[in-house]
Amino acid sequence: AARYLRGICENWDGKIIITGHSKGGNIGIYATMCLPDEQKDKVSCIYSLDGPGFLPGIVKSEDYKKIINKVVSYMPQGSVVGMIMYNLGKISVVKSNGKGFMQHSVATWQILGKEFIYENKFEQGSLIFNEYTKKWILYIRLVAKSKRCKWKSNIYS
Repeated sequence: AARYLRGICENWDGKIIITGHSKGGNIGIYATMCLPDEQKDKVSCIYSLDGPGFLPGIVKSEDYKKIINKVVSYMPQGSVVGMIMYNLGKISVVKSNGKGFMQHSVATWQILGKEFIYENKFEQGSLIFNEYTKKWILYIRLVAKSKRCKWKSNIYS
């Protein structure tokens, strides 16, 4: 995706808008992060539709900080996928008539005319999922790091 976007930037004179749903939104953000700085300026906006976030190391990176002001995320009020890891930037909560995970389908997102119908906040279950998913992913990373250290210790001792 990053190589493809670099090619687009090299061959397109105008501004570029990136849009992606789910992992596509995540990849759009990441591909933009990977661009050389002069090409990052060609991307005017990245729309992420219920895309998952990133691990803390990514959101703290300089490349992420350089593009986060271009990211506009739309998530349903009961988002699950968009609540995975860390999403920074402008986040708008969209009303969905879907139940549970079916809210991930943009076909369930409510519109009036040409605009989304917005909610003021996420559902409590979505916020709880976000909190526990972050803790679980960080725990898994710590366990994996611990096992790697033990593995190296056993090999070199």
